[in-house]
Amino acid sequence: APLVPATRPMDNIPAGWNMAQEEDIALAILTCLSPYMLMANPDRNDLVRGYYDLALIAGEEREFFKREYLTFLKKLTFKDSRQLVLKSPVNTFRIPLLLEMFPDAKFVHINRNPFDVFQSSVHLRKTMFRENTLGTPSLVDNEDAVYWVMELAHRLYKRDRELIPPGHLHEVRFENLELDPLGEVEQAYASLGLENFDRLREIIEPQIPALRRYKKNQFRYTRAQMDECYVRLRLLFEDLGYPHPSEQFESVAA
Repeated sequence: APLVPATRPMDNIPAGWNMAQEEDIALAILTCLSPYMLMANPDRNDLVRGYYDLALIAGEEREFFKREYLTFLKKLTFKDSRQLVLKSPVNTFRIPLLLEMFPDAKFVHINRNPFDVFQSSVHLRKTMFRENTLGTPSLVDNEDAVYWVMELAHRLYKRDRELIPPGHLHEVRFENLELDPLGEVEQAYASLGLENFDRLREIIEPQIPALRRYKKNQFRYTRAQMDECYVRLRLLFEDLGYPHPSEQFESVAA
């Protein structure tokens, strides 16, 4: 634990041995069937692309993944008997598998400006790969890889969200969550039929002042780069109702 840095390498989010983290870090170690295996060889995106949509994985490997995933979740439940909340972004690709394993699962999906997601993802990959990979990565196709993953995630989510039973999916806009975290979480609880929000309010409310002080990473991009992002991810911008990135910066400047 003393070796863990105070914040995550890619941003200012506090880090710690007992703090939440994506379960796919464990699944990569347990199964080698996770996109997080890219951490070992980040210049070979082609080796992990089959691990996003697990419906494409052969039956034996798929069953192996399900067994290891369930065993891992049982260990977490044995350690702490509270309701599990899983926060791995890769779960966006796994809705059919998760519903197959857990028919009563409930989902919260956060939509965010695609340009912000793109910038953050490119930065995250550069930082995490350089710090954790084997060897020295070239990252020559880093941006193309991020475009590919973002579009695939959006297409699969559009395809699979209809599988989720009514009352088991709540969607929220990141910007609204940022402005009113307590109110948005309360809406999520009401939408999903979750209980004991008053107890959660007592935990969240004292944390809000610190959340307000949090400083996000700042990135600089040219108009040409904004245009490319809009063209490559136009489906996301239009489906989610976000304007061209240049309009976002013009409104901030105004």
